[in-house]
Amino acid sequence: ESSDASVQRAVECFRAEAKGHTSERFLPDWAMLKVASLEEGEEVHVTVENGTHGTNGTNGTAQKLRLLRGLSTELPLPKGYNMLVHEIMGDMAGNEDAALVLHDIHERGLLAPDCVVVPRSSSTLLAPTDVLKRSTMETLIHRLGHCGDATITPRTRYSARRFPPSALLAKPQALEFLDFQKGPELFQQRNLEFRTSREGFLDGVHMHLHVDLDDSNCIDVLDAHSKPDEDSSWNTLYLRLLAEPVHL
Repeated sequence: ESSDASVQRAVECFRAEAKGHTSERFLPDWAMLKVASLEEGEEVHVTVENGTHGTNGTNGTAQKLRLLRGLSTELPLPKGYNMLVHEIMGDMAGNEDAALVLHDIHERGLLAPDCVVVPRSSSTLLAPTDVLKRSTMETLIHRLGHCGDATITPRTRYSARRFPPSALLAKPQALEFLDFQKGPELFQQRNLEFRTSREGFLDGVHMHLHVDLDDSNCIDVLDAHSKPDEDSSWNTLYLRLLAEPVHL
């Protein structure tokens, strides 16, 4: 049910998973159930006693849950869902077929008109970058993962952790935007124009995931990587475009 309490629980669970450490206090009781014998396409009905298991429902009542195993694009599903919670995203918004899965759900009319979708949207934000000024430790880590080569090869995509925001030459803009609440557009075309905020040497671009959970909560992976007391299980992406940087 898409009540305020259930939406908040979904948001908390999503935040915990994004940090790579889900906690039982964030998860509803039904998420703890283990159905090891469930086969592909099979379903099982489970009853959870709210009074016994301490969920946020009415005390002493029972919730009957219908669990199915399989791909949502292939399973015969009823219509009228009023809450959809998913985590079909990788380091970019369009990874893991998030757009295709949510587009299919909307096209089949499975959601009620007042359905709440968590997360509500996601986007891949792109910004031009200055030449990276790596520390000795960062260079050694790069060499360790690239057969001793310290070079950042042009036109090669790299996964990054704790990419310095100071290396961005302009405010990030949406390379892609997926509206899960209304239904994502499968084909998008954008022309991005950047105005640099300072002098620098352009040689690449940086991309990171931004997730809008609801009206008041969001996860920005670059921002999470930039704070000493926060982290994210997602990486950001760096692409060096030019072998010879261009002075701006």
